[in-house]
Amino acid sequence: MSTQTTTALRASICAAAVASLSVRECLETFHERRDVLLQSWQDTTRAALVEAGFLRNADLNLLAAQLLLLTSMLDNDPNELWSLFGTVLRLAQSQGLHRDGEVLGLKKNVLESEMRRRVWWYLVTLDARLAELVGADTSSARTDTRIPLHVNDADLAPDMQSVPPERAEACDMTFCRLKYEIAQFTARKPPLPTQSLLLSQLEGSLEARYLRSLDPVDPVQFLSSLATRSSLCKLRQATTLSLADRTVAYDNLIHASPSLARFLWHVRFFFPWGAPVFTLQFLAAHPDWDAAATKAFNTLLQLYAHHPEFLEEAATNVTGRILGGLMLKAWAVRESFLKEKGGDVNVPATVEALQVRQAVEQVDASIDLLDWSWDIPY
Repeated sequence: MSTQTTTALRASICAAAVASLSVRECLETFHERRDVLLQSWQDTTRAALVEAGFLRNADLNLLAAQLLLLTSMLDNDPNELWSLFGTVLRLAQSQGLHRDGEVLGLKKNVLESEMRRRVWWYLVTLDARLAELVGADTSSARTDTRIPLHVNDADLAPDMQSVPPERAEACDMTFCRLKYEIAQFTARKPPLPTQSLLLSQLEGSLEARYLRSLDPVDPVQFLSSLATRSSLCKLRQATTLSLADRTVAYDNLIHASPSLARFLWHVRFFFPWGAPVFTLQFLAAHPDWDAAATKAFNTLLQLYAHHPEFLEEAATNVTGRILGGLMLKAWAVRESFLKEKGGDVNVPATVEALQVRQAVEQVDASIDLLDWSWDIPY
């Protein structure tokens, strides 16, 4: 590995590590602002990648550095990430990562084949999420690359001649393996008539092979269980209120668990926005809330408690703006229904905060329009 490649890989690891820290953790650990430290490592990574000639050198480590750099940028605008991701995907395909190592004659090089699979399938999951966020189709579906082995990192060695046996118990790769099996199912795009049956089979298989043996005391295993169950709910496309409510509840549980706080940077990127959208649309269409509807609304209030950015970053958080508009619409319909029935109306604090934000935005818009009118020559 060249010096430039080593520098790029190390800097990208540092950038991703800083991205996983909170503002407070950066100040306490490094005595530096998180945004300044993150930008510094990202700039170092970019400079090293250019020095290493990442666009012309087919190097797996350079590709890994680019993916780690993107990982450190998950808070950036999705359209920006989508454009940058396109370059990484093309470089991966030019190196043949969409073809399994054994197909390419790398059967004897067990470690290289396995590392190629790990890089490729992380890329596939990133592709799927970014495509969802920008409303595009994925570009990595055509592949015969096998998903990585369910083994510990220590089970792999540079000089190994045979594939190590996969582990039946939870191991270093369990969290990733669960994500990759779901990604593999999604990439195959099963036909709608059989999708529900195949999804039930997948759910049963994951439950039997992984989920039922995961230890909730172990933070990574606990996250693996919750994230997988949330993803399985999401695959059913929130077709019922109970399913959508359960999906939001999983996100709430993750945020409410102190042991999972260090993983929230990753969880936020995969926020299941479709579930709260479905719930709010359902509540707006059915203002005579029963017990299940009331429970679903309370679950959404908990969601806002765990996601202050939906209120605090209204100008830049697209998800927050969409959910805020739907929340106000659903409550307005509910409030009118209660008044017609002569019931008590207690406006939740979250709704009040959204109403204040909406009023402020309307005033700001009026001021901007007034300022603009002064520029009209008479």
